[in-house]
Amino acid sequence: MGYFNLGRFSFSYNLKFWLIYGACFSSSVYVEGDIETRVYNDSINGDIKSIPEICVRRDGIDVNIHFNTQEQDMLILIFFTLFSLTYASPLNECPKCGTTEVPYPLSTSRDCGKPDYKLNCNNGTLEFVSAGNFSYRVLSINPNASRLVIQPPFIVQNTCLSSDLGLNGFRIDDNSPFNISKSNTVMLFNCSENILLSPLNCSSTSPCRDFEARAQQGIGCRNTLCCSYLKDSAMTSRRIRIRVGGCSAYTSVVDFKPEISVDAWPYGIELQWLPPN
Repeated sequence: MGYFNLGRFSFSYNLKFWLIYGACFSSSVYVEGDIETRVYNDSINGDIKSIPEICVRRDGIDVNIHFNTQEQDMLILIFFTLFSLTYASPLNECPKCGTTEVPYPLSTSRDCGKPDYKLNCNNGTLEFVSAGNFSYRVLSINPNASRLVIQPPFIVQNTCLSSDLGLNGFRIDDNSPFNISKSNTVMLFNCSENILLSPLNCSSTSPCRDFEARAQQGIGCRNTLCCSYLKDSAMTSRRIRIRVGGCSAYTSVVDFKPEISVDAWPYGIELQWLPPN
């Protein structure tokens, strides 16, 4: 026997309260039906009395539990609270963008998700916006791994220039919870010979050679110096840099496998995000 206090409700509790409240962790407790009032004659003085009761099943055994008026009010309050918690959205997820789910903590407005994990929903298309204010379409999201894949910029037809060349490529803001994952094989095209001083694969076996030779977007980059590398796994990896006088175009493949044909490569830039505080 003990004492329970919640606002204006204060009463003693015993086993019946713990059964309803679910405090018997080793047991399965089920509530069946509504609170009903049982009317009976008192065996001592013959007075007509009424007692609210509810049927509770614990470990397969039905038990009728009786409540006084104050306890009944408390029980209704508890049930209403538990029902609200059950059906409320605990993480304030954003609505779909077109057909794409937007899992928490990703955010498409101030009213949902976490603002630091901002994406744009542009006419039903989910987009990631870089530090240079360039929009990249979101291709897929894996909330369990805290990762998403965005579409690389297109290479302008009949040229070897990426569409984000004017912004020196892809860059994530330094304060963003996003960074570039280690699953990306980046290919650079139309590079100057200065890049040969970098620790990149610029040999004839680089996958960028296959892209130039077989991919439709690579036609304009044929016979240029190209290189490839596996993106750094550091959590501060926040950019893929191109520039005039360096390399002027790029693409990226997630989880590259050399045995797969160029047309079937999973093109994309995979980003990962840190969990919210």
